[in-house]
Amino acid sequence: MPCTVALVSLGCPKNLVDSEVMLGLLQNAGYEVVEEVTEAEVVIVNTCAFIEPAVEEAVEALLDLVDLKREGSARCVICAGCLPERYRERLQEEIPEVDGFLGPGSVAEVVEVVERCLAGERSFRLSPVPWLYRYDTPRLRSGAQWLAHVKIADGCSHRCSYCMIPSLRGPYRSRGADDVRAEIRGLIAEDVREICLIAQDTSAWGRDLEGDWTLARLLESLDLGGWDGWIRLQYLHPDGISDEMIAAVAAVPQVVPYFDIPLQHAAGSVLRSMGRRGDPEAYLEMIGRIRGAIPEAALRTTFIVGYPGETDEDFERLLEFVREARFDRLSAFQ
Repeated sequence: MPCTVALVSLGCPKNLVDSEVMLGLLQNAGYEVVEEVTEAEVVIVNTCAFIEPAVEEAVEALLDLVDLKREGSARCVICAGCLPERYRERLQEEIPEVDGFLGPGSVAEVVEVVERCLAGERSFRLSPVPWLYRYDTPRLRSGAQWLAHVKIADGCSHRCSYCMIPSLRGPYRSRGADDVRAEIRGLIAEDVREICLIAQDTSAWGRDLEGDWTLARLLESLDLGGWDGWIRLQYLHPDGISDEMIAAVAAVPQVVPYFDIPLQHAAGSVLRSMGRRGDPEAYLEMIGRIRGAIPEAALRTTFIVGYPGETDEDFERLLEFVREARFDRLSAFQ
């Protein structure tokens, strides 16, 4: 009987792609993937450590899996993702029952980590070396099969003061255009109806590649033919919303006019404290350019409220900005 493995994926869709790659690699190596952790000999939790509530959720999930191990249901518990990269030795010392640790730069080593843990060895793979999956990397997609996420880049080169992503996942690294296109073609062949292009900053794709690549050029080069599905862009940065990109969204029929642009705040003093460029006037001008070119465009954003140093006046300025901007969807966290 093959060894059974289950994975709990926490955090955002970018983390989910890593989870699906780990499951694909394990399945390709002969492991049987099961949905329920109570039915698995090896249980993995792929963690997020972006904000404190995410850390708390990850630790709670780990402790639940440790309980399964104590009860004899699971043989091995493995912690993957950003939590072990962030806390390293501290996490290893505080939860000694965890058998293996796997950072986001070591996803490709998941099979070796599992094998070592099953052999009774505690395994650590916390590599600062950047890693990107390829279109032909084994991947076991979960959830609705009509929907798929394509991670076109990883890491981040912005230095927002509230964010640890550059420290946890390294600098921004784009996948090559041929590689991205090959993955999209494969998903279309699998009858996927909606493909979401994601990264820490999707709009920055291509800046680190040779050949003057941009997200707009990538969209225009997809050659989607008669496919009647959707391409959706997520996690755009306001600095990357160029007229060229807006025009590409308008020109490619399969790209939905949906702009997911986390602005984080609108008061200049708070934005400067966050280490972010921009101001409410520039943001409104950007929104005007989008709606001027694509009147039916849907805009979504995210704000951080209660940021250290935010005054009542800053918060009122944010509310005023929201009224002026008229977003279609808005999320806020504290």
